[in-house]
Parts: sequence; structure tokens; C-alpha cells
Amino acid sequence: MNTLNTLITLVLICTFSSIFSQNAPVAVQGKVTYGDGTPIPDATVTVSKDLAVIAQTVTDKDGKFTVTGLEFGNYEIKFKHISYGEVIKTFRLTNNKVKTIDVTLEDEVIDLADVIVSSTSRNLNDISRLPSVKGTAIYASKKNDVVLLDKINANLAVNNPRQVFAKVAGTNVWENDGTGIQLNVSNRGLSPNRSWEYNTRQNGYDIAADIIGYPDNYYTPTMEAVERIEVVRGAASLQYGTQMGA
Repeated sequence: MNTLNTLITLVLICTFSSIFSQNAPVAVQGKVTYGDGTPIPDATVTVSKDLAVIAQTVTDKDGKFTVTGLEFGNYEIKFKHISYGEVIKTFRLTNNKVKTIDVTLEDEVIDLADVIVSSTSRNLNDISRLPSVKGTAIYASKKNDVVLLDKINANLAVNNPRQVFAKVAGTNVWENDGTGIQLNVSNRGLSPNRSWEYNTRQNGYDIAADIIGYPDNYYTPTMEAVERIEVVRGAASLQYGTQMGA
């Protein structure tokens, strides 16, 4: 009788031991390093199974990590650090042995698509800029504006300079001539009377006959006949001669 009880007890113990060995939680461990072997601390290690995150940890100062509490099956493990590229590996646990996975992270390289910078969009606006070099004129580093009359929102029939120069920064407009014969425009607080602070030209020719002694504009072309207005300020004397203050 004692022998039979002993045999039954041994069978039960062996059965329980087999069940325990098949369901005991196991672990995965390893080390994360750079290409030259330098340990990478604070790298995020994420273990997933069937697209669901099972566990997550970070590497220590020596680049080592350990994830416990895993059951048998197939897993995906992802290594990520803000300074390096991401690495993803898969592994399978089939026994109670600790799985060791060592990885090497490399610098993250991102290939950017070509970027083409085009200046054609400026033609869609009513205000543009002169090119750096145009003919014999050099406009680089000079303050300039180009008013495109065919795109501007203004009443061109009445020669209203306040509407025409509305988007040219620092422009002063003096509408003292109701007939629109003279253009009264200046810049930065200078007197706008007949635009005598500007060297005003039409198609490259001076509108004022005596630009040094008496630089008043004799007339203003009707705005409906003007294609564009180029306003050049600052050091333009090399191209246009002595400036009256603009």
C-alpha cells in the first residue's frame, strides 16, 4: 500500500512539474551599442506580440536591457533612440531559456526629395521686386518695389496715386491736384509736391527737364497706359545720377 501511494505521488509531482515548465514566464535580454561598440543608454526597447505591445523598457548606462514575464511564442522587438536609426527584430521563445539579442544602432539617414525654388509666384502678386542685375543696372541690396498695374486693385481711370502706391512701404502721397496731371509721391517724410524728391522717368527718360535745379514733374502719364512702376530707393546714384533725397 505504501509503495502504491509513493508511485501515485511521484506521478502527480512529475505531472505538475511538466505543466509548470511549459507555462513559466521567460525573458529576453541583450545589449544596444553604436557601430564602434559604444553602449547606448536610454534606448527604448519595445516588445510586441500580434501587433500588441507586451512590455517596454529602456537600456541602462551600459546599454543593457532585460524584459521578463514573456510566454512562449513569436515576438517583435523594436529598438529606438532619438539620435539613431530604428531597428526591428523578430524572435521566438520555445523554452525556458533566456533569449539574448544584441543590436547595433547606426546614425539615422533621411533622404529628402529635391526641392525646387521658383520665383514665378511673384508674378501673381501686384507687388514684385527687381532682379539683382538688369541690363546695366545693379539692384542688389537696394530697396526697390515694382508695382504691376495690370494686377493691382486700384481705380486707374482717375490716376489715384494713393491706391497705386498703397503697398509700397514708406510712401507719402499728396493728392493736392484733382486733375491728376502731376504725380505727388515721396518717401519717408520728404515733401511729395510734384514728386520732386524723386528722379522720375518715363521709359528711361526724365519727366522733369531740370532735375537738379527744378525737379518738379511736368506731367504724369495716365495710369491706364502704364504697365509697371519701378521704385528704386537708396544708393542708386551710380546708375541714375545725383538723387534728390529719395
